[in-house]
Amino acid sequence: MEQLRDIGRIVSELKRCRPPSDLQCALVIGAGCSASANVPLTEDLVKRIRVDYPNAYDRADPKDYIHCMQEMTIADRQDLIRDAFSKAPRINAAHLAIAQLVKSEVVRCVLTTNFDSLIVRACTFLGLEPAIYDFAALDSDYFSTRPVSEGPAVIHLHGQHFGLVQVNVPEEFTHNSRVYNRLFDHLDNDCVWILLGFSGRDNPTIEQLCQRPNFLHGLYWVAHGEKLPEPNILGTLDQPGKGAFLVLGYDADGFFTSLARGLDCAQPKALSAPLSYVRDLVDRLVLPDEWSKTAAGLERETADSLQRSITLIHRLQSLVEGKGLPFLPEEELGTLAPAAGLILNLPLYNGREGGYGSPAELVESRDQPDFRARALQSNWGPLMVAVQYHAAKLRYCSIVCSAQVRQDFDLAAQLIALFAPNTKCSAVNLRDPNSILEVQRQIGDTYDTFTREEGLGPKDIVADITSGNSVMTAGIVLATLDDERAIEYLRQDPPLTGKDSEGNLTALTPDQIHERQILIGIRTSAAMVRRAMFGKVAPYELRATPDEDGVAAAPGPQVQESI
Repeated sequence: MEQLRDIGRIVSELKRCRPPSDLQCALVIGAGCSASANVPLTEDLVKRIRVDYPNAYDRADPKDYIHCMQEMTIADRQDLIRDAFSKAPRINAAHLAIAQLVKSEVVRCVLTTNFDSLIVRACTFLGLEPAIYDFAALDSDYFSTRPVSEGPAVIHLHGQHFGLVQVNVPEEFTHNSRVYNRLFDHLDNDCVWILLGFSGRDNPTIEQLCQRPNFLHGLYWVAHGEKLPEPNILGTLDQPGKGAFLVLGYDADGFFTSLARGLDCAQPKALSAPLSYVRDLVDRLVLPDEWSKTAAGLERETADSLQRSITLIHRLQSLVEGKGLPFLPEEELGTLAPAAGLILNLPLYNGREGGYGSPAELVESRDQPDFRARALQSNWGPLMVAVQYHAAKLRYCSIVCSAQVRQDFDLAAQLIALFAPNTKCSAVNLRDPNSILEVQRQIGDTYDTFTREEGLGPKDIVADITSGNSVMTAGIVLATLDDERAIEYLRQDPPLTGKDSEGNLTALTPDQIHERQILIGIRTSAAMVRRAMFGKVAPYELRATPDEDGVAAAPGPQVQESI
């Protein structure tokens, strides 16, 4: 079997797949593609079955995934899958890169054996709306393969975690093999296949695909690192003239990111220009026209809040793109001076390959020689970079926490203490991280607390918007529009980690991050913002104020004296 240790040949093949060519690429992804997003693998599910369904585990022979599932009732299998995959992990680099390939029309069809929704969420993140087919749709007499060819389409070969049908026992694979054959027959006529995320064990669907007599336009099996597929798969693919190839030396994140770069897929706006992304995100919202015409009530309050948010974000963006205004263009922004106060978002922990598996493991490993490189292989890396940069002056740190991450606050505070031991940490607990208004209010209150209790002025505090969802980012941005409040974010394009000639994980030093201006800062001027955005009238106050019962009321315009 021909072995390809780089992806140059695949890039050359896929350059022929963009329209108007009839040739297309079909990605087939398995559990390994979701592993870095902390989605359970089959061995993790087997461990759960052993604990939660011991009778089924004891009866299974052998004690692998499909035979353990075979010993469970349909209801128990559905409960297991829904519980294991219903939690919303963060989108990993692999799925983001796949979405880039779909948006660039290199890939028109993604087939997944995973129950998670990461690929759909990644496409949504980039503003795509692919057709989504569950197994129940594939098995329907009304299913047509034509829309799949035209794409973009996502096909859940084994169903979804919330779906009516999930395929996971031998009898179901056998019974439904005709459905898969029909789909494979149709796609193979004009299709380059790429398979990634499979070991070749416990997956009859992938075995069925690999047993096809040949692949007209080639099949590329991307192995994890140097690990060859299971013998049953390797023997099936390793046949002269079959058109099957093996790609070694990659994990899912690295392969798809490299593939997207090799094909010149555009960097997602959320990473390359986050302020523009927030603007576009809010622009998608629309309310009935009559809501803004009502005299009072919830409809009018909602319409007013949305309109003010849209106005402020648009004008903030115009300042960023303008000349001679308080902001510099994004590509010309520089680093800020270290600050005494820092506001940080705390994301739900996600460790990539080579990093630590949990925040507790990260903190406990602080004395290891490879600590920095492995710590930066996680989405807590930006937090660490920001704290290290400000450590010389940092005294107070407010950590913005959604309900999902509150239990990790103490660990985040311990991590901060490693680099800034004299820093006082406090939590900003969000009830609804998807409410721009609440985030703006909470961050505004945090600035007030810094001033009232710690004696810090606006120039002494920096709000880091690197982590957190887009709504949290927008809320923080809105809270910084007054009083020369500063914003910073960590650029996503230059990698913080890499590998040396011997394959060992390496990391940029704090000095290198500073020299390369990877941590970017913006500082506003209150008076200039007011004049640029509102002329002689001060901007609306967006912060909600408590009513007589202590409940935060919807904000209204607080028109101040002309300045």
